[in-house]
Amino acid sequence: MKKCCIFGGCEFDLERFDYNHSESACIIAADKGYDAALRLNLDIDLVVGDFDSLGFVPDCDNVIRHSCEKDETDTALGCQKALEMGCDELYIYGAVGGRIDHSFANFQLICDLAKKGKKTYLFGDGFKITAVCNGTLKLDVRENGIVSVFCVGENAKGVNIKGLKYELSDYEMSPFEALGVSNEFIGKSAEVSVSSGVILIMIEEK
Repeated sequence: MKKCCIFGGCEFDLERFDYNHSESACIIAADKGYDAALRLNLDIDLVVGDFDSLGFVPDCDNVIRHSCEKDETDTALGCQKALEMGCDELYIYGAVGGRIDHSFANFQLICDLAKKGKKTYLFGDGFKITAVCNGTLKLDVRENGIVSVFCVGENAKGVNIKGLKYELSDYEMSPFEALGVSNEFIGKSAEVSVSSGVILIMIEEK
């Protein structure tokens, strides 16, 4: 699988960046994410955005500038370019926190990417967030920490949660309920699955 690291404009703890994600990966900076990628000393393959947050247009050859009046967020534009470059595993930093409307837009974005069969992870505010469509996510064994599961879109059918403190079996989850919030690791191997629909999974970072 071809990987891509995408940097958005939200502030995030640079010390939490996992350089393993950047090995053999494309690096895309979206607007103010350019600053974070530079501070991490990464070789940036592409810079996209309207640059209203960054405050200037980077003086380099690999820049695609967009109008401020556009339908997509800068992070979404970065993801589009990643897909065009053949990437199917995306790690997005600086896309959670700050403006709540942009965070919500990024939740929608990774759910749409999950429906397209792409593995996508958001990092920020102490959580790793991903989405699963008609599939399973296996979780590493941990002694403690929070895992929350939400339905997005139409009812998610056949939701199973195994190996966490609160388990579910073949449950139909509504997007209007918060049953899956604040589950907990208990030192066992765990997994979350859905047979039909999309679920958003928020995992507290160590």
